Amino acid sequence: MKLTYPVFAFRQQAKSPIQLAFVAHANEIMAWAGIPRKSDELLTGFQRFRNDERVDREVVPFFQNPKNCSPTAVIVGLRRDTGLAKCLLDKNVIEAGCPVQATLTIEIDDKALSSNQIFESALSFVRRRLQVSSGNALLEVEDTPSENEGNEEDEGEDSEDEDGISEEIHLGSSTLLQMKEKLEDRSNWENGAFRKAIEDYVKPAFLIDGQHRVSAAAKIGMKGLPFIVCGLYDADWEEQVFQFTVVNLKPKPIPPSLITSIAALSLTKQEQKEIEGRLTQAGVRMREVSMMSLVGYDPESPFADLIDMAVGDPRNKSQKLGYGALKRIASEWQRGTRESMTLIAKSLADTTSERVARAVWRDTSNAPPWFQFFCVFWKAIRDSYPAELWSKGKSRLFIGAHLWALQEVILLQADAQVASTWNRCSPRPNSRTSAG
Repeated sequence: MKLTYPVFAFRQQAKSPIQLAFVAHANEIMAWAGIPRKSDELLTGFQRFRNDERVDREVVPFFQNPKNCSPTAVIVGLRRDTGLAKCLLDKNVIEAGCPVQATLTIEIDDKALSSNQIFESALSFVRRRLQVSSGNALLEVEDTPSENEGNEEDEGEDSEDEDGISEEIHLGSSTLLQMKEKLEDRSNWENGAFRKAIEDYVKPAFLIDGQHRVSAAAKIGMKGLPFIVCGLYDADWEEQVFQFTVVNLKPKPIPPSLITSIAALSLTKQEQKEIEGRLTQAGVRMREVSMMSLVGYDPESPFADLIDMAVGDPRNKSQKLGYGALKRIASEWQRGTRESMTLIAKSLADTTSERVARAVWRDTSNAPPWFQFFCVFWKAIRDSYPAELWSKGKSRLFIGAHLWALQEVILLQADAQVASTWNRCSPRPNSRTSAG
């Protein structure tokens, strides 16, 4: 398939991506734009779960009214070359503030797209991201360690936990490694759902904003309704994640739980570092992201995979704990302002200064002290009850409000203890050992 579009090419600032404005029909967009959705299998994606009920009940009827049109452009990230497809612009130099007319050509190898070459192409994409984020010559691309292999440079008690998982593996990097492992396991290639998901990563564009509008518009007419398309030409993956976040955060905010999931799991450590300041400026609460990514996804957390993080089919969220309730519970530990926690922090930091103690307590390492104590506290409670009670719907215990009330009662008692109680405490910062 080969399509050409007359475009206006524009660069807003000297270092910003080249923006292209053109018109394309909905079915054309769906043919060449992949949608890297976040799902239980591929957490590294940044697009939300597509709500087909919303498409059919809300968006399709909206477009069926001949007076209605899309209020904004569809936004896509255009990729120069995926190995199976290309986006080519016939203008090599675009100066800031000077729009020019140009031609965009989109080419897709349809035969290759229907073959197993899609898995090889996706694997190359994943390896390139891991290579850039590693900061090393390769991480050897062919021999990238899996998430279950330790880092030889990080020896000692802090380098690996009891399951052999390196403490230095960033959550976003870990999800990317999981995708790499799934792609390297050829048995997954026979899975139709997996193939369909991978196809979205090898198309010549990523759909950043407008998946529900385009899906609905594709059902109207032979080619689907036309859209004005804003294309970000040759934009990096992290730039596309940033654009998705900014576009969705302001006019109709997506849930904080999904923001946490995206920032924590869709970016490698280096990619997150590159745009962290911009995300903060755009209104993303990065402290909440850091806190809830540990509580919701770190395997040490007693609540790992038990919180509604707005991932996957929303009909399944009834089996999960509420994000807001767990944020309230975890915030008590992250702030560390209670009397008992302050005394513990002073003991850990060997200081009488509350400021210094709380800085140690809130350390931004992979396993900050507040999180270690949070885990010890809630594991002790969990282990005091039959295992079947630690799940939604099977007990009155496993409800956010009840868990918070239980924590409050115990912490009030802890706050009343004398200071000497806490002098025998706990693990050193960045250690996974239990508190005494």
